[in-house]
Amino acid sequence: MILGLFISLCGIYLGFRKFDYRSFFSSLSEVNYLYLLLAVFVQIVNVFFRAIRWKIILNEVKEIKLKKVFAATMVCYFGNNVFPFRFGEVLRSLVLGNSEKVSSVSIFGTVIMERILDTLVFVIVLGISLLVVKDLPSWVNEAGVLVLLSVVIFLVLSYIYLFMNKRNYTRLILMLDRKETGIRKKIKSLLVGLNSLAGVKDKAGLVFYSFLVWFISIVMIYVVGLSYNLHMGLEEIILLFFTTSLVISIPSAPGYIGTFHAGVISLMLYLGYGRDVAQGFSIILHGVGFVTLTLSGLFYFLRMNVKIPLKSS
Repeated sequence: MILGLFISLCGIYLGFRKFDYRSFFSSLSEVNYLYLLLAVFVQIVNVFFRAIRWKIILNEVKEIKLKKVFAATMVCYFGNNVFPFRFGEVLRSLVLGNSEKVSSVSIFGTVIMERILDTLVFVIVLGISLLVVKDLPSWVNEAGVLVLLSVVIFLVLSYIYLFMNKRNYTRLILMLDRKETGIRKKIKSLLVGLNSLAGVKDKAGLVFYSFLVWFISIVMIYVVGLSYNLHMGLEEIILLFFTTSLVISIPSAPGYIGTFHAGVISLMLYLGYGRDVAQGFSIILHGVGFVTLTLSGLFYFLRMNVKIPLKSS
């Protein structure tokens, strides 16, 4: 937690050490609030589709109504934005587990599966972007191709060796269990998650909604740009999408404060935008997600009368 706060403070300092408050507040008068409201709507729709995808995975545990899955997903975003250690992921497992009388551990297993799927789709979207968008910087193309090839090779070899031969899969899991280390645990979680994903019945729906939520995330960046009177090109939007997706994986204070802003500001300065524009846009882009999801999540958090478990002393 202390490391995350330190990194966030560094991000705030690097991003806003030269911040013109008057210029920023003046720019707010020029914001197109219709586009801003549209961005908020797009954000909520994206969460709704994420809930549908999660429900597809949850069906392997228990059939749960979509409205409950959506509520738990909103609670997750609230938890991630206000509690440390991304506690929202655990919180949504507890909320859904308690309301449906299902093991929270089983629910959390589907959360891990969802995150693994997010990572895989992210890499695939990166590869598609490299093929479609021709004017990206050379370092982006080179790094993207390297990552894409590595993931594809890993998945193909894993599928052939493990999932086409269950004996190999069982033998490897037992081998990883012999000695508990951080790397072994991560490899085991990845393999278990991939094996579970392979067993999901509605694979077509899983794939469709996985790509849809990433596409909507890209659209939201474009709409927020329009609200700030920025008509960004496809290359810029793609770079912003990948930058924001990567920086939120860095340890930080709740809500990705500081790290998110520093990443967006740095990229926009690299793209040639002025510092005032970059700083203002980073605040608006972060605010659309943070305020929308925190307030919506708080509503469901209170409505569901969520009780956070505390260890007794």
